[in-house]
Amino acid sequence: MIKEINSNINCKKYFSEGFSNLVYFNWILLVLWVCFLGVQIDSQILPFRYAPSDFFMFLFWTLNLLNRKVTFKSFISVDLLLILIIFTVSTSIALFKAQSFLVYTVINKYIGFLILILSFFFIANVLRDSKLFLQKTLRIFVLTGGILNAIYILLSYVFPVNVNLKKTLLYSDWPPRLRGLLIDPNAYGGFLTIVFFLCLPLLINEKVKSKKILYSIILFSSLFGVVLTSSRSALLGFFVGSIIMIIFTYAELKKYIYFVITSLALSLFFLYVSNPGLYGTMLDFMKRTNTVATRFNFIIFGLELFSRNPIIGIGLGRYFALNGVIIHNTYVWILVEMGVIGLLSFVFFIFHILQTNIRLIKKFKKSHKDLFYITIGLFCAIISMCIYGIGIEFFYQRYLWMLFALLQAVLVIYKKEVSVND
Repeated sequence: MIKEINSNINCKKYFSEGFSNLVYFNWILLVLWVCFLGVQIDSQILPFRYAPSDFFMFLFWTLNLLNRKVTFKSFISVDLLLILIIFTVSTSIALFKAQSFLVYTVINKYIGFLILILSFFFIANVLRDSKLFLQKTLRIFVLTGGILNAIYILLSYVFPVNVNLKKTLLYSDWPPRLRGLLIDPNAYGGFLTIVFFLCLPLLINEKVKSKKILYSIILFSSLFGVVLTSSRSALLGFFVGSIIMIIFTYAELKKYIYFVITSLALSLFFLYVSNPGLYGTMLDFMKRTNTVATRFNFIIFGLELFSRNPIIGIGLGRYFALNGVIIHNTYVWILVEMGVIGLLSFVFFIFHILQTNIRLIKKFKKSHKDLFYITIGLFCAIISMCIYGIGIEFFYQRYLWMLFALLQAVLVIYKKEVSVND
C-alpha cells in the first residue's frame, strides 16, 4: 500500500515538474503517436502512404528543437549514422544512374528512412529514464492495438456492416484478408505479432484479475487476427518468436499458452462449422505456391542485378524502378541496392540490438522481474520481425523502430538504477 502511494506521489510530481519543460506535452504526443501507429492512409494525391502518427512526431521535433531539449545519444547512434551514410550513398548512386529526381527513391525510401530515425529518437527522448512512461506506453500500445483489432474482426466477419467499411478493413473480397487500417495485410500481421509479444509481459506482471482477463482477450484476438491476415511471413515470425518465448518463460506462461491454443482451436473450429467456404479458401490461400515461385523469381532477378555492382549495390529504389515491384525480402533488397557493405552494416546493426537485449535479460533475471519480462517480450518481438523480413521488406515498419526505442529506454533505466545503487 505504501509503495503504491509513493508511486502515485512520484507520478504526480513527475508530471507537475515536467509540465513547465514540455515533458507532459511530449508524453501526450507519444500517446497519440502510439494510438495512430496502426493507421495508414493511401492518398491518391500524395506519392506515398501517409501515416497520421508522423504528424505528432514532427510536432514534437518542432517544439523541442526550439527548446533544445532533445538528445541523439543512443546505444545504436553510431550504427544509425553508418546506415544513414550508406543510404545517402545509395540514393546518390540511384539519382546519378537515373539522371533525374526519382520520387520513389528520394521520398519513399530516403526521406522515409529519415522519418524512421526521427521516430526512434522521438520515442527515446520522451521515455528517457522513466519506467513509468515505459510501462504506460506498453499498455497504451497493447490496449489500443488489441481492442481495435477485436473490433475490426467483429465488423469484418461477424456483424453485418456497410460494404465500404468492410472494403476498408479487408484486403480482398475473397479470401477476405484482414488488414485493419494499415492497407497491407502483411504489415498488419506484423503489427499484431508485436501486440501479442508485448501483451505477454503485461499479462504476467498484472495482479488485478479483471485486467488479466482483458490482456488474455487481447492476446487471443491478436493471434486470431494474425491468422485472418493470411500472412505467412507474419505467421512464421510469430511461430519462431513464440518458441523463444516458451523457452524463456514456460513456467510463468504455461496456463496462458494452454488458454491461447485452446481458444484458437475453438475459434478455427467455429469458423469451419459456421463458414466452411471461408475456412477452406483461407487454408488454400495460405498453401498457395504460385506467390512463392513469383517471389523466388524476384530474388533471382535481384541477384542478377547485384552481380553488376556487388560492393555498393545498384542504388536505393532501383530494383523497383527496373522491375516495377518490391523484392519482398529485406536481406536480398539491402544486398541488391546497397551491396555487401550495406548488408554487413545492417546485420551488425541487428546483431548489436539483439546482443544488447540478451545482456539486459541476463541482468534482470534475478531481480527486476517486471523489466525481465518486458525485455523478453521485446527480444521475441524483434526476432519475429527478423524472420518476418524473409518474406517482407520490414525495415520501414514504424512498429519495428518503436521496439528499438523501447529497448533503448529499458537500457537507460537500467543504467540509471545501477548508478543510483552505486
